[in-house]
Formats: sequence, C-alpha cells, structure tokens
Amino acid sequence: MPFGRPNSQLKGVSGTSAGAITAMFLALGCSSKDLKAIFDKNSDFDAFYDPPVPGKGRGLQPRNFSAVVDTPGTKGTLRDVAQLILSMQQSKRRNEDEFNKMLSYSWLRSLDVRVSGVTLALAANTIGQLDIAKELSDVPPLRKFASRFPEYMYSLLYDRGIFAGLGVRSYLQRQFRQFVARLPVWQRNPRLKDAATMTFAMLKEVTGTDLAVCATNISQQKSVIFSASQTPHFPVVEAVGMSACFPVVFKPIYVDAPWSDPILGSLRGLWLDGGLLNNIPVHAFDNEVHSLAKRTGSALNPGMLALRLVEGAPRSFEAYDDPARDTLPLVGLFRDLFSTLMEPGRDGQFLSADEREQSIDLFTFDLSLFEFSPSQYKSNSPVDVARRTVIEYFR
Repeated sequence: MPFGRPNSQLKGVSGTSAGAITAMFLALGCSSKDLKAIFDKNSDFDAFYDPPVPGKGRGLQPRNFSAVVDTPGTKGTLRDVAQLILSMQQSKRRNEDEFNKMLSYSWLRSLDVRVSGVTLALAANTIGQLDIAKELSDVPPLRKFASRFPEYMYSLLYDRGIFAGLGVRSYLQRQFRQFVARLPVWQRNPRLKDAATMTFAMLKEVTGTDLAVCATNISQQKSVIFSASQTPHFPVVEAVGMSACFPVVFKPIYVDAPWSDPILGSLRGLWLDGGLLNNIPVHAFDNEVHSLAKRTGSALNPGMLALRLVEGAPRSFEAYDDPARDTLPLVGLFRDLFSTLMEPGRDGQFLSADEREQSIDLFTFDLSLFEFSPSQYKSNSPVDVARRTVIEYFR
C-alpha cells in the first residue's frame, strides 16, 4: 500500500545513501511502477558524474540553501598535480607487477563502500596508464576520472573528492518537483514558488508521511537524522543529497554558516554519506509514542521494519575472509580493516534481538555499488530472491 494514501498503515520511511533517495520517492507517493521507470533511465544517473569544477562544490549558506561554494582549505595548482602524476607513473612502472596483482582482485574492482578510499587511491596511482584505464572502464566514475585526469586529480587532492555532485543535486531537484506536482493537495494549493526548496516539516504536512534520512558530519564526527521532528526547517532535497554523498567519489557538501544561525549553525561543516556511521537507521522513529513499546519495555519502535542490502548471494556461513588465501597480505589487511571500520554503521546498528528480528536481508548478488540501472539479466536474481524473502517474512 503506497505512502500518503487514505487509511495507509505506512506512516514513515527512512533511509541512508541510495536508500535515502528511494525513501524520498516513496514519501512522495511513488509506486513500484514509478520506481522502475526512474531506475530504467541510465542517462539520468550518468549525469551524476559531472565535469570537473576545481575548487567548487555543493554547499548551504544562511541565505542560499542550494549554493555552489568554494571548497574550504588550502589550494594548490595544476602544476603541483602534474608533478604528482609524473611521480605516480614512475612509481607504477617500477612496481608494475604488484599494481596489476592488486587490480585483479574482484573486491577491489567492485568499488565497494568498505574500500572506496583504497580503490581510488590506487586508481590515482595507475589510471594515467591507458591499459589500466581500459580494465576499469566498466566503473562509471573511474571512466570519467580517466577522461580528464589532471583536473579530477586536483579535485581529489584539494576538494576532498572527485565530482562536485552538481548533477546529483539537479537530478534530485527535478524529480522532487515532478512528483510533488502530482500530489492533489499541491495541485489545489501550490505553497512554494519552487517545490524543490520544501522542508521536512512541510513535506510531512503535505504528504502525511514522516521522512527521515541519515547523513554524516565528518567535521563534527557525528551522525544526524534529518526529519520533521529533528530538522523541521531543513530542505529535503539537500539532506537527501548529503545522505547519498559517497566519500571520495563526491566532494563533501559544505554547510558554511556561523554557529549562531538558527537552522544551519549546529550543522556547520563537511557532510558525507550517512552509511559511514549509520547505514541502517532502525531508530529513526523511536521518539514516537507507542503503547506496545511501553508494555514490552523495548526501546525500538515495534512498527519499524528494516530492509537491508547485503553484498553477494545468501550463504549458510558467516562472512569470513580467510587470511590464508591472501596472495598479497597488505591488500588483505586493507580489506579487513575497512570491513571492520564499517561494521558499526551496518550490522553494528543491531544491538538487540528485536532489531535483528525486525529486519529483512536483501542480497545484491553481482550488482555493483554504482550500477543504478542494471540490465534485466543482472537484476533478475536479486529481485526474485528479494520478493520471495519478503513474502516468507510475513508468513
């Protein structure tokens, strides 16, 4: 039963990263047919990886919540970057065999969130060689990265990320306007000149749905839930963009405001993907009053159900990366370190039996992190298994 319909039992939806984008669509009343149409448009997602904009990025300022701002910090020159590239290429030639071994690992090539930093650091050392660039041509951000390497490398070194994400912002704004325009209440009384500036409080008032998205402030080292109750006057589109700001691939979003600002002050700093600290926001609606929760003594909202994406296919054993199989132990060390560091934001969110029981694991099989619109062949297994898993959960 879609959100926002009369008598719907679905009152709220939360999400992190790509899940935040999906949650936004659901809160706006999108059906499964709408979602399929959205994710079938490959060209829309290709625009996420915008041309290089050295020294610039997405930001929010007190009088402009969708600004293009100067990225903070000291800046170098393209000449500095050129010298660094030359040094990297020389290093690559001296260590040809070891670099090629590292690139052969499927877990590295997949550009999984756990190892994005290692992957792109390695790419920075190798992408200047055309043979390596061809090997990674199936990864959209790296393909674009290779096309204008010096400028993107400048952004990576001095702006803390490769792509400015202006294409992501434009996409979210465009989609938000489109689906808000379909709402009967908005057709009767459009309350804003630009619907894409809508706040969380207004979204809940207009749709009757409580949307909550999670993002990470790396300047203040904290995770924040954006919602009508927590951040009522914050723009929905910008919060969703923060939640889906994948580290290194996209430049952090900069909230440039004094501490005294009533809306942005406590949120100042650099923002990245919510999955860094909280990839499964199961507690987004715990502040709601529930008689059942009071009776059972559980702190978790008993009406919450989490859908969790899990890499690979269902397995009968726990995840275990056997160190005895590492052909290059240093690579194995980085793999295990990143997996462990990401644990608190993923399985680490489940602290009780209730939290585990109120979740469903949906396996991604061979889908990669940046494959927004996969072929039917690749999506068939994940979709079919997910459908059966959900049906089985409710039996």
